[in-house]
Amino acid sequence: MLHKPFSPRRLAAAQCLIWALAAAPAGACGYHGLIGDSFSASYPGSIDVAIALRTALDRNQLKTAPAVPPLMALVRSTRWLEDFGRWAGQHAATAPDFAVLLVEPGLWTRYRKQGSGFAMESHVATPSTGDVVLITGEPALQALVERRLSLADALKTGVVRIEGAPEAVTRLQQTLTAAFSAEPSRAVTASR
Repeated sequence: MLHKPFSPRRLAAAQCLIWALAAAPAGACGYHGLIGDSFSASYPGSIDVAIALRTALDRNQLKTAPAVPPLMALVRSTRWLEDFGRWAGQHAATAPDFAVLLVEPGLWTRYRKQGSGFAMESHVATPSTGDVVLITGEPALQALVERRLSLADALKTGVVRIEGAPEAVTRLQQTLTAAFSAEPSRAVTASR
């Protein structure tokens, strides 16, 4: 059986798709519907954080967000990351630039000092040289921005880990401790 040749329109669409995929960041995250398990050991310490997250979920210390299609999960996580940056930005006077890795999808987000807060750059391939790196997962991020988890408790249980130059790690911990003290009197999210 002979197949009909592709129409010029289909061929052009296929070429555009190939070019778009080739131009995508090298470290695609799990929100893109990759085959297989989306988790990978993408950064030193990420496996330890993933194990701590699983333990906290098993003990009902954290809750899992409802399952949604990958694109909706990306939108949801991006909103939590935006809220995280807004809360942290309120205390950013001495904070260093930093990157956040969500271990489940392998999503990197970078926060750079801008004005009196942070500018967020989501879906970056890797952290920049010199960035402090905060490793966590979606359940811990959600609990932080909803004020159900303090940074101190997140660090103690291992669901958040901060890596980098010791002085910069200390400054980021001070910033985030002030921003995420789990005070129930605060609004649930910074964006509302």
